[in-house]
Amino acid sequence: MTRVAEAAFTHFSDEQIPARLKMGKFRVVNATLKSSRIRTYSRSEPLDLPHELLAVLAHFDGRANEHVIAEVEDEEQVTLTPELLRTLVDFSVLVPAESLARENRTQQTQNPRAALSPVTNSGSPDHSVRRTGT
Repeated sequence: MTRVAEAAFTHFSDEQIPARLKMGKFRVVNATLKSSRIRTYSRSEPLDLPHELLAVLAHFDGRANEHVIAEVEDEEQVTLTPELLRTLVDFSVLVPAESLARENRTQQTQNPRAALSPVTNSGSPDHSVRRTGT
């Protein structure tokens, strides 16, 4: 049991960002003119994300992060910092590309109609992430 706890701690304390990311599963539960409140794995820890940030998440399609980051900066004029990516990974907004592919294969076997929730976008100059309390 101690080894399992140590492995879990090492995994969650690792600051390394996976080299290839994909958009994880989340649900938009509320929206304002500037941001949307989303829920990922936890109902008790929603995140408020600016629409501008939500719009660029679709760029993460399993390609190398450095290509996606450059593309987002060039096409969308949004700078994605390592700290922001780490937060998005920590909350499963972005997930390692291989883990989402594995999960989708499992879900398709169990429920062939399972799909990602669509995300819509509207511009906003603020691309910070805010944790919210409920």
